[in-house]
Amino acid sequence: MVRSTITSLPAGIIKMPFLKYTLFTVAGMSVWTVFWLSIGYFVGEAWHQIKTVGTIVLIVVLLAIIYYLKIVAQRYIEKHLGKIE
Repeated sequence: MVRSTITSLPAGIIKMPFLKYTLFTVAGMSVWTVFWLSIGYFVGEAWHQIKTVGTIVLIVVLLAIIYYLKIVAQRYIEKHLGKIE
């Protein structure tokens, strides 16, 4: 999993003890594993319906992120470059 690979860099930078890092990583990966297994178990054969709903949710989330980034960019530009007319 990419997330686990990325977390090792900051853990190494702050010199986190290996045992502590391992315990936190195993705990976090266990939660994710149970989460995805539970979704698969409860969704079962209805996955194609969930896929359709999931696509709609994904589009809405992406649009919300784009809108948020637009607002952040506008505020940054206004703060550093002045008002945009």
